[in-house]
Amino acid sequence: MIQILPEFPDTVLAISATGLVTDADYKTVLIPAAEDRLLRHDRLRVLYHLGPRFERFEAAAMFDDAAFGLRHLRRFERIAVVTDLSWCRNSVRMLGFMMPCPVRVFADADLAKARDWILEPSPTPA
Repeated sequence: MIQILPEFPDTVLAISATGLVTDADYKTVLIPAAEDRLLRHDRLRVLYHLGPRFERFEAAAMFDDAAFGLRHLRRFERIAVVTDLSWCRNSVRMLGFMMPCPVRVFADADLAKARDWILEPSPTPA
């Protein structure tokens, strides 16, 4: 299941995943929320929390995630992934370099640090 966390500004899509994350979760929750924000903002920040109650992704959900990410690749400003799952942390680290924005991985205990980082103002160009 995917839940949108409401205590963030509209330029941040903060998501908490628990249990089994399905194709329907992406198509009815995550993608509509992201596309709605992208109608109002040029760029989007994403905080994705895969906490201790997260179990796994359906294969179709992983495909939805990749397809959506590729379709909007240049519209992400920064991405924070918060999890203690080693396979997920390693995957993000291995693939994060391909993103045209900063991507950071945080431990579950550092959710507050991830929140601070995702909300941190972008440096102004000199």
